Amino acid sequence: MIAARHIRMLTKQGFIGLFWEELARMRKVDATITHEQVYEILEGEYQQIFGLRRYASFRSFRDNRDR
Repeated sequence: MIAARHIRMLTKQGFIGLFWEELARMRKVDATITHEQVYEILEGEYQQIFGLRRYASFRSFRDNRDR
């Protein structure tokens, strides 16, 4: 069964929402973690579940996020 978290990752808004949530959560533990590091963690999780990348790169993600 696919977790609700992973279903959220299937949409642009869901993935971006998880990105901001994870960034806030991880910065409570490590204030130096970067946007790119959080993105790579989520991208790795996505790839593990679905077998492919959601975005080609951090730059691609950032460009889509900021539209």
